Amino acid sequence: MSAWYAQHIDELAKYLDPSRDLLLTYNGVRTLMSRYLLKRLDGTFFETPQYLWMRTAMGVAYAELKYGGDPITWARRFYDMMSQLKFMPNSPTLYNAMTRLGQLSACFVVPIDDCLSRESDTNREDPECNFGIMDA
Repeated sequence: MSAWYAQHIDELAKYLDPSRDLLLTYNGVRTLMSRYLLKRLDGTFFETPQYLWMRTAMGVAYAELKYGGDPITWARRFYDMMSQLKFMPNSPTLYNAMTRLGQLSACFVVPIDDCLSRESDTNREDPECNFGIMDA
């Protein structure tokens, strides 16, 4: 956890609403358990669904520090949307927010030219082909 959030963790903990777990179906809980809830090395669960929502909200809201916003306000807003099942971010965000990896993107876009490869026989002399599909 970031040092900044460590100072505010008690305030954020007050926003947790365990009754919202009841909004989840059995299948929803099992999916969270098998894919998203953090586990200890021995396989026991480190967090509950509400902790997952808050951890994710904190990870997304942390960017507010760079732009003069209030991460606490935004973490609460994000938490409310996720814990009430009104919005669900992508899988990498759910799994990686506030972890060492911290990768929230689901994919990366690499600009490529509309050709197979600079090294292919058909494109070797083509000045428009610098980085083709096969090069990516």
